[in-house]
Amino acid sequence: MIRLLYILLSITVVIPVSAQDSLLLRDYTFIKQRDPWLNSPNAAALTRYDYQNMAQAELSLGGERGGFTNYYGSDDITHLNAGVESFYRFSPSTVFFGGMSYENASGRHMAGSAFINPERRPFDLVEDSLTNQGTKHLDTYHLTGGFGCTVANGFSVGMKLDFTAANYAKYKDLRHQNKLMDLQVTAGIYAPVTSWLGMGAHYQYHRNTESITFGTYGTSDKVYKTLVSYANFTGHLEQFGQEGHTDKSHEMPLVTDCNGLGVQFSIQNSPFSIFASYDYVHGWGYYGRKSPYTITYTEHHTDRHQFHVQVAHQISRTSTHRLDLAIDLETLQNDANTYRELQNASGATYYAYYTPVKTANKQWQDYRLAYTLQLGIREAMPTWTIEAAMNWMKRKQTAYIFPYYRRQNLHNTEGTLAVSRNIIANKGVWTVSLFGSYLKGSGAPYEDLTFQTPSDKQTVPPSMDAYLYREYLYLTAAQFSIGGNVKYAFVFPATRLKTYAKVSLAHRKANETNMYSNGQNRTQATLAIGCEF
Repeated sequence: MIRLLYILLSITVVIPVSAQDSLLLRDYTFIKQRDPWLNSPNAAALTRYDYQNMAQAELSLGGERGGFTNYYGSDDITHLNAGVESFYRFSPSTVFFGGMSYENASGRHMAGSAFINPERRPFDLVEDSLTNQGTKHLDTYHLTGGFGCTVANGFSVGMKLDFTAANYAKYKDLRHQNKLMDLQVTAGIYAPVTSWLGMGAHYQYHRNTESITFGTYGTSDKVYKTLVSYANFTGHLEQFGQEGHTDKSHEMPLVTDCNGLGVQFSIQNSPFSIFASYDYVHGWGYYGRKSPYTITYTEHHTDRHQFHVQVAHQISRTSTHRLDLAIDLETLQNDANTYRELQNASGATYYAYYTPVKTANKQWQDYRLAYTLQLGIREAMPTWTIEAAMNWMKRKQTAYIFPYYRRQNLHNTEGTLAVSRNIIANKGVWTVSLFGSYLKGSGAPYEDLTFQTPSDKQTVPPSMDAYLYREYLYLTAAQFSIGGNVKYAFVFPATRLKTYAKVSLAHRKANETNMYSNGQNRTQATLAIGCEF
């Protein structure tokens, strides 16, 4: 960290290149965001790219410290990131987009979920003890690429591929090793119907597979138990061994396959423009192995609707502002398979399946309204950028263990404000950014109910209260965050590289706590170097 900081400080010395160089007045993020079509899943609209070829590469090193994190997070994590992304016009009719990145993260004092990210999963596998915390390591590889090609009269076709692979491991019993594969492929069309109206549509296929292998180091008489959490940290307990969700003799995959359709349109009537998109995805999947001779423990299905509307107004040649509305709605149902172990005539074991039992219903609703003002635009870089946004989150989950069920209904509202200023100096460009937010939530941690009066032989389902209340605090506690970053960009000598160094700091503090909290503060610091070309 000290050596990298020394390098970042060293490269900000005076360099004999005029800051008026047009290379310094190009901002990759601004160019990418000024046309919402370029950020849609429909790669056919890449033909709308109207700027010169451009790329961005960045290497960053950062760390986060503090106990105010979700139940599956770490209070001490270090991460290294490297990535590159570009737009390239191959010919007057064809545009390519591509990017790749690598992330290395290592966190201490971690337990909680066995999944890389348990959010929006059909169920969770949660350690039933707070004493088995250990180091976890995550390597993530991401590759994306797409092209748009004009066929005739502005009509374009395109395809895009987005691939992520990750390896995740815990280095203390109960250990687990995860392998993640996430593949998303889209194929789309785009047509400029008139000089002011553009329309597009695409098909999407998405497959996500996360396989988990559980194990222990050496031999031990210690018993390890895992809570199979249907929702709200209740479900059933499993002892680590030769069967169940944590079967040590098999690698267990959680698979989700999705198919979806999306449509987009835009209206350009200077100085106003409107962009709107709608995406629908239906998914289904399972946990276990699809074979007559192995067990498929659960099956799930999900539906997701996403809306985005952007209204932009060009105030003048150098100023613009826009309003964005985004809505994301998802429902998910998980069912536990009921089965019986049988033997065929040759003595081989197989499984017969019967009517599944519903174990969880989950709903997520996310809304975002954002206003962005950009002033003093020179070439492709604004002098001022001001963004104010409101975010609303609603989550409703119900876990079923007949005759019991547990439900939870949480809400939170967050307001954010960010201001960025680009300052043209004699030898380079300084960028100073400040941001802050405030979040407050509501809802009860849980509500336990029954469909009918339980018999004396029925026991109350297990509950992992520590993680239940830790997550509840993270999502609903009154909390604020403040932060900022300073960036210096210059043209590297004897090259056409816009090189930059950036330092970022952020701090979040919760104004509430409970007996299961790990802390009320969290601080993040990142050092980065990069270039645009």
